Amino acid sequence: MKDAAKLDGQAHVENGLTRTILTGSVLTLTLLGAMFVVEGINLSRLVGRGAGSGMLLSTYAYQGYIVLGIAAEVGALIIMVMQYKAGRIALAISSVVFLNLAFLWTSRGPGDTLAVNLLISNLALAFVGVGVDTGMGIAVFDLVFLSALAIAFVSVYMLSRGGRTRAFLNSLILASALTLILSLEVYLWDRGELNLHFTSLSPPWFTNAVLAVSSSIVLLESLCVRALLGLRRRKG
Repeated sequence: MKDAAKLDGQAHVENGLTRTILTGSVLTLTLLGAMFVVEGINLSRLVGRGAGSGMLLSTYAYQGYIVLGIAAEVGALIIMVMQYKAGRIALAISSVVFLNLAFLWTSRGPGDTLAVNLLISNLALAFVGVGVDTGMGIAVFDLVFLSALAIAFVSVYMLSRGGRTRAFLNSLILASALTLILSLEVYLWDRGELNLHFTSLSPPWFTNAVLAVSSSIVLLESLCVRALLGLRRRKG
């Protein structure tokens, strides 16, 4: 009885500490996001007043500040929503749907419809434009997709039951399945990019072809380990 009470007390303390950290993270990101947006708005007033390189620098700076501020606010919202089961489900579904729409757009598949183009292309133009202005190129756009993949991973991990190992395997299965879908769509409809790097942030050798092979290996191994754990659990 004493051991059980001690464990309950430790769990209560850990939960309280986790809530404190999450609350602090939300408040910090919200404050930083507001500061960046305000700074961007202030800098935007200088656009057009200067000439030549001075005007360009002020344009680059205010766009970067505003995008960074919006990203911080979105991050705060995601952390806040992630604390609730309904929020995790919504984040998991929305990130998976968004990624598959992006895959259709980037691989130019048959599902690359006008609606998909309007959604993703406008997003691409906004982020790539800011990325070019701030010297990061398309890397800013790649960060959006990688963030969506990370959100899907974390959401599934937090939704899974049966221990941390099982939750991690579930997340690996989802993430590797998503990246495998991307590489297969590139192979089917945009084969010329099969030997190009996965993202502008990845090393040159990590191409879409390497992504397909590595995703297949991770997916199969995760499924096998999960099946073995299931068999052990049944025997036990």
